[in-house]
Amino acid sequence: MRSEVGKLLGYVVHLPASDEFLAKTSRNIMGIEGWLWSKAPELAFLYPTLRVATAVAKRHGPNCVAVELWDRGFDYYVQECP
Repeated sequence: MRSEVGKLLGYVVHLPASDEFLAKTSRNIMGIEGWLWSKAPELAFLYPTLRVATAVAKRHGPNCVAVELWDRGFDYYVQECP
């Protein structure tokens, strides 16, 4: 989707308190899940729908939110979902 803001790339999981974005998740053979966070939004894992990104954010806790990631051509813009 394009707008005056730029091109919507997808949805990412954001920790507003530390301004970090979920870049990768992994699970070992014992079922322990690990989360890798990045300060750069362009390195965040992109989810195709808000529903999926919100479900992942809820698994991390109440301080984690799903946001839109926009490519403005010269930088990236993060916007809260309506």
